Amino acid sequence: MEVYSDEFAVPDNYSMEDIKSRVKYWLASPMGNEYVMEVVSERHVILTKAKHDMKICCYGCVAMIASIFILVMIMIGFGFPMYSYIAFMNAMMAYVAVIGVIMALTVAVFCLRPEKAVFELRFGTKIPIQIHIYRSGEVEKSAHEYASLKNAILGGYSPQDGPSPVY
Repeated sequence: MEVYSDEFAVPDNYSMEDIKSRVKYWLASPMGNEYVMEVVSERHVILTKAKHDMKICCYGCVAMIASIFILVMIMIGFGFPMYSYIAFMNAMMAYVAVIGVIMALTVAVFCLRPEKAVFELRFGTKIPIQIHIYRSGEVEKSAHEYASLKNAILGGYSPQDGPSPVY
């Protein structure tokens, strides 16, 4: 897992309340609405996004439906008589076992392997307030969200070119 850190200072006139409101505003925006905020302390906040890959869920459903046809073809290929009660019950038990295995594997992979992005924000105590952001998880996929968060905190302010209007 990749971990990156970034450190920057906000303008002198920003207070902790300004920064907190900007982070909450970003969480309500379309870029940040998938993130969940965990407040560790007043000066330590963790923003987490865990997005599941929906293809994995679909693969399990398709495999369960396809297993019906595959099991029937196997039974016909081996010459099992379908009019026999015991053969029918064995086929049903085999199908239930196949579904159970497919569901267990699909749920395990789907739930245990989300695409996760974590932004850990730590705020300094001196003025101007220093902000340390540690990024981990899917860093490349969440780069635009990180840029949006940083822009929301700074409010369009860039140390190189001075303050600018925010639209």
